[in-house]
Amino acid sequence: MSEIHEIHARIIFDSQGLPAPEVEVILKNGIAASASVPGGKDFFAGSRNPVWNSIAPELEGLDIVDQMELDRLMTEAAGGESSCVTFAVSLACARAAAEFLELPLFRCLGGVRACRMPVPVFCRSGEKETVFLPEKAAAFREAYHLGAAFLRAQSGEPGNMPDAVEFFPAAHGTVSHALLAAEKICRNGQNILFRQCGSTGDDGLADLAVAAGAAFIFPGKEAQIPVCNRLLRIGEMLGDLQEYGV
Repeated sequence: MSEIHEIHARIIFDSQGLPAPEVEVILKNGIAASASVPGGKDFFAGSRNPVWNSIAPELEGLDIVDQMELDRLMTEAAGGESSCVTFAVSLACARAAAEFLELPLFRCLGGVRACRMPVPVFCRSGEKETVFLPEKAAAFREAYHLGAAFLRAQSGEPGNMPDAVEFFPAAHGTVSHALLAAEKICRNGQNILFRQCGSTGDDGLADLAVAAGAAFIFPGKEAQIPVCNRLLRIGEMLGDLQEYGV
């Protein structure tokens, strides 16, 4: 009973007050999972039409555990267009598959090798925006603690963005396309900084970063809390298996 029963889409708002897509995938066995992605300035309410008119009918009835095939068919149904809508559908499908397989999302997407915790990048606004990178921390929990202190007060030495290819997963249109692109960058010996602009409260960036083995993560100030708290939970699940540091 791992087939997709139906897909719903709705319009919510992101942290900038802009419309954003939220998608819910329901399996025939009753499992339901949802995902949302910041819409950005180019997204508008009518953008959900591809979900209703072309994407949903193509995916309903298919096996949820074949992420690459789902993403391939969805991309075809959307006319080859990549958007925040297609990424929200893809991420919701990935979450439903993880629920069905009784695995955390990062493990479902990244396999047993997904053990690397990214170094968090913190940004504090003021007269001049300052970046803090807790590279000397021994573990993610310590890095999060130092970063939170930096945001609360003037502690910590401001620095520069890390030397890495800023990687926006949602820009790739689907989860599988994003992970394949990230894998190619890693094979070339480059570090990756996973990031997003804006927030809908969805913490999926954390699982995607761990699944891809990202060196750094910069969720932005709006998503800092949900994403970093999700990473703390992932670290707890990994236990002694977790790796940290560049």
